[in-house]
Amino acid sequence: DIKPLTKFTSPVASYTRTITFAKGVLKARREFVHFKQAVSPEEYRAFRQFYNGVLKEDHLQILLRRK
Repeated sequence: DIKPLTKFTSPVASYTRTITFAKGVLKARREFVHFKQAVSPEEYRAFRQFYNGVLKEDHLQILLRRK
């Protein structure tokens, strides 16, 4: 099962993914917003955790099957 809403945030960026299914239509939306262009050494650890979480979610696959 895929969560309909996934959010990650860091001081550098935010990522949101939404998935909806209604009336036989599957819609997925991803949004990645940069707050700043550079990551400071102090922010690197939090940004790395954020980015790895985004990569994991972004590589999920959706399997479609008939009922």
